[in-house]
Amino acid sequence: MRSLIQVLSLTTVGASLVFLLMLSVVWGIGRTHDMAISADILRSSLLIERQQALRGTVERALRVVGGLRAQVERDSLDALKAEVARARILASHLRTSFGKAPSSPLPASAPRLGEGALPGLIANALQAFDAGAEDRGLFVLDAAGGAPAGSPPPSAALVAQLQALARDGGGYLGSGEGAARRIYYVEAFAPFDWVIGSWWLVDSGEAALQRVALETLAAENGGLGDIFVGTWDGVALLGPGQGRNQRELTDSDGVKPVALLIEQARSGRPGFVEYRAPFGSRVNARKLSYVAAIADWRWYVGTGVMLDDIDALADSRLGVMRTALAWEVLGGIALIGLAGLTITWGLIRVRRRLEASHRRFLAFLDEAAQGRGEIDPAAMEFLEYRDLAASANRMVEQRRDALSRLAERGVELQRSNRELERFAFIASHDLQEPLRSIAGFIQLIERRLGPDIDPEVGEFFSFVVGGAGRMRDQIEGLLEYSRLDRVPLERTVVVMDEVVAEVLAELEPQIAAAGACVRVEVLPVVSADRAQLRLLFTHLLDNALKFRDPDRPPDLRISALRDVDGCWRISLGDNGIGIAEAHHAQVFDLFRRLHSAGTYAGTGLGLAICRRIVERHGGDIRLRSVPGRGTTVSFTLMTPADGPHAAAGWNRAH
Repeated sequence: MRSLIQVLSLTTVGASLVFLLMLSVVWGIGRTHDMAISADILRSSLLIERQQALRGTVERALRVVGGLRAQVERDSLDALKAEVARARILASHLRTSFGKAPSSPLPASAPRLGEGALPGLIANALQAFDAGAEDRGLFVLDAAGGAPAGSPPPSAALVAQLQALARDGGGYLGSGEGAARRIYYVEAFAPFDWVIGSWWLVDSGEAALQRVALETLAAENGGLGDIFVGTWDGVALLGPGQGRNQRELTDSDGVKPVALLIEQARSGRPGFVEYRAPFGSRVNARKLSYVAAIADWRWYVGTGVMLDDIDALADSRLGVMRTALAWEVLGGIALIGLAGLTITWGLIRVRRRLEASHRRFLAFLDEAAQGRGEIDPAAMEFLEYRDLAASANRMVEQRRDALSRLAERGVELQRSNRELERFAFIASHDLQEPLRSIAGFIQLIERRLGPDIDPEVGEFFSFVVGGAGRMRDQIEGLLEYSRLDRVPLERTVVVMDEVVAEVLAELEPQIAAAGACVRVEVLPVVSADRAQLRLLFTHLLDNALKFRDPDRPPDLRISALRDVDGCWRISLGDNGIGIAEAHHAQVFDLFRRLHSAGTYAGTGLGLAICRRIVERHGGDIRLRSVPGRGTTVSFTLMTPADGPHAAAGWNRAH
């Protein structure tokens, strides 16, 4: 058997370890949950990161193409302006050289042209100045809208716009759409009221620009990312399948990736498209692409990334996180082990000190039980034991005082018991003697008067004799009750079957007179005073026979049953007149009678004596009864500590 200190120590160690274990489990679950959330966040962040990279790559590609287009357009516009400037300078030089102006740089002997011939000379010179290219040309317009030189604009309305632009100081003007789109640049030549201009066919330069753009993107592929370019018709211009129409190409899910890319680009909103790679070294791998449009070229430009690569990168980073978590778990286990060892070591030390204080305190209690010495509270190591020592010292002092008072009261009790014994002797002799004298003299008077006695007087005499007899019976019953406490119990191993058989034999005349049937079940062996146990059954059986129902013969049952606390509960039941429930607790009181003396004889002490016998044996007695149906009285007795719990019994009927 373990001591309380050992149990507390083990419990504390166990509780501490369980708490640490539960704390580590909760921490591990939390870290695992956090890691799962981190995995989702990591995948999402990697996907967002890749999406931003794809968007940035396509936007940089569009900026490259836009920059090339802007540079080509600036160069072409500058060329138009330079060509018109050169033509205007040439016209001014010819007019100055061959005209009649006094400031002419030619010698005086040089031929001079009239004002009518000079415009033709200048127009022919400008006509020859035109390079004759298909995508550009120089032209001259007169005040009437004619064309002294070059190819005139295609419509009179355009001519009027160009003349108005020249009069306002000159500038650029766009005209036409699609392949016929042109850009004009004009300036005014005031001496002849001319408009000198040049035009550029925009579409003729677009093809060259597109080639340059594709070459630039191809050269920068890898720096910008894996750029792919195609037309809205489905022809791949750059990237996988270059030169082939792939609009109807399908992946393993039956989806047409190129058609999806074209549809997204033509919607006017750059966006993401997810599909399975239809070709290349990673066919059927999941791919995410970002695509945008160059609408006026009817191109789509995009780039993509394999989603499996994102998952692989996420798994790689998660592997690092799991490794870190494993090291954290190992560290936690080591910390828990160290904490457990520390707690165990500390508790062992505290336990040893507690046990030392406990032994010291127990030694003091042993001495105090023998009435020797006190304990010094200051010698106790723990505050609680100091308080216990002080309380124990007070208890020792109080015990001494109580023992002293108890000794004094013991002397008084012995004196009181001796006086009670003398009183009992007096009651049994001196008090009964007058009762016997009264009864004797009444009987002598009755015999002296003989048959001449007045009947009423005779009835009075019988009342006196009966009252004296009842008083004598009560005195004897009271003496019997008082002797129960004065005579010490002599506990022995009692076979109850034998005791009941003896009582039934003594009551055989009453049983036969009542025509009663007594059934006795197997009864146990108990630890009791045999004489008092006989007295107990005598009173119980006497009551059962006395308070019988006049309309049916008595049926008595004696049985035994093991009680919940290990004792035996003995029951005696009858089919007599019964007792009302309101009187169940009163019938065990002294002199308690429920019927008049003329109806049922008795002193009112039988059940009181039964209760006292049972209580002296450490048991309890109780009663169950239903008026008109019978009563069952039951009581408990202990089994002998070293004897059998039951012995063979007997059944018999009388």
